[in-house]
Amino acid sequence: MNVDYDIALVKSTGSIPLNDSRVAAAKLPGYEKGSKWISYNAQCAISGWGCARDNGPQQETARAVWMGSINKQECVDLLDRTFQWRPEIRFCIKDYKYGGATCLESFVW
Repeated sequence: MNVDYDIALVKSTGSIPLNDSRVAAAKLPGYEKGSKWISYNAQCAISGWGCARDNGPQQETARAVWMGSINKQECVDLLDRTFQWRPEIRFCIKDYKYGGATCLESFVW
């Protein structure tokens, strides 16, 4: 399984109502913009179906939260032991107020 990218292509049998206020096309950055590291403590909106707490069950409903980015070296140090680090496609964020993080390991760093 390749987990390098969190993106999916969906084939629909009908048209997608882009004129609906709840629907929008996602615009992906070009390689030039996507390959630059985001600034330290940049505000990022993260969404997904991950665990709401350390070792908790995976959520059935997508959730979203605002978090801040951490610096590149801290991210490399934390994640290099978990999977092959590819800085051109990954960055790290964490919720410095509550201790949550986008990490495959424990939410407590």
